[in-house]
Amino acid sequence: RAFQFLVSTIKYVFFDWENFTTNYTHDYSVSKSGIKGTGTGFYNFWGITQNDENGPSRAFQLGFSSDVGPRAFSPNANTNLSDLYSEKNSIDFKTARPLWEGDKIDIKWNVNWSENKNVSLNADGFGNITITNTTATGSLTRSFLSLPPSLPFVESGIQKVFALYNPNAPDPRKSLSDAFVEGFETLPLLSSLPMFSDVNQYIPRANWRITWDGIEKILFFKSLADRISLDHAYSSTYTEGWKLTSEGNEEIQTQRIEYGFTPFAGLNITFGQVWGGNMNGSIKFSSRTTYDLGASTSNINETLSQDIGFTASFSKAGFDVPLFGVSLKNDVEFLISYTSTKNSVVRYEMNNFTEEGIPQDGTTRTTIEPRIKYTISSKVSLSIFYKRSTVEPEG
Repeated sequence: RAFQFLVSTIKYVFFDWENFTTNYTHDYSVSKSGIKGTGTGFYNFWGITQNDENGPSRAFQLGFSSDVGPRAFSPNANTNLSDLYSEKNSIDFKTARPLWEGDKIDIKWNVNWSENKNVSLNADGFGNITITNTTATGSLTRSFLSLPPSLPFVESGIQKVFALYNPNAPDPRKSLSDAFVEGFETLPLLSSLPMFSDVNQYIPRANWRITWDGIEKILFFKSLADRISLDHAYSSTYTEGWKLTSEGNEEIQTQRIEYGFTPFAGLNITFGQVWGGNMNGSIKFSSRTTYDLGASTSNINETLSQDIGFTASFSKAGFDVPLFGVSLKNDVEFLISYTSTKNSVVRYEMNNFTEEGIPQDGTTRTTIEPRIKYTISSKVSLSIFYKRSTVEPEG
């Protein structure tokens, strides 16, 4: 029995998944100026022989070679040329599985990285080409896992970033950059393994969405509604942008971490027949947090957004309205919606750190709107509504 239980557990954890889908995209482009050939490359592409006077070679046009051929130059002056390179890579991986009857979880991973390079060249009067300057920039974006420190057993957060940051390190900027990633990551299991140390920055973390349908089948909810569903989704990304220094090293310029529950909990209810009509309702709570690191200022800005809202509607077909002595049977719908959104911005100075940070901005926006819609025909309808919005500053 113990062995059968072990086999069943392994099967449930590792093999009871639906289709695994993987997408990989690679884009690479090369652009070079000052080609000596006078042709467009048409004859080189379709012809049997290759001639530099006819323009770029077939291999260059197909992307198999970066050699564009001889470059033009002036015998009496220096000639400025340029080579442009652009490369983009994207990998997406996703799968799904049922957790129990009516419940399903979708899990996805993704990573994207790109590079743009501009090489400035100079051709002298003899056609000798030398590199005068090279500039390069790039970016990396991957799915991340960072949970709010308010949750139980979560040790990641801004305080851990400060604890890891060493302002007296030989390179304080790099120390803060490493602490930013390590301090906000929850469950850094892969980063602690030496075998992944060189590629850890390219390994995405899991994000998920859980959908639970059929809650109305539970005994407690059977008499409450015809259909009840619950949604929960988590997404997080880590983004960095870098540039090439004069020494030829990649220097990180910008770093951002985003995580959010969109929604943390979303409840959708479809009631049965009420007063001869249909009644629906939904309520959702969402939150999103963004951290931006200013490497030159050693400051981290936190942007927090929280939303809570609900909608309720009642619709009835064949609603009897007496008008001018004539009884009209048309459709009517009553709808009410409420939304409250809280936004705040807090700056944390890592060289003068406080747990509360320094509030920068903040607002709370509240909107409520009741509405009545009366449909006379497919071309004629009447809506009466009242909308109230308030914006209150924080602090």
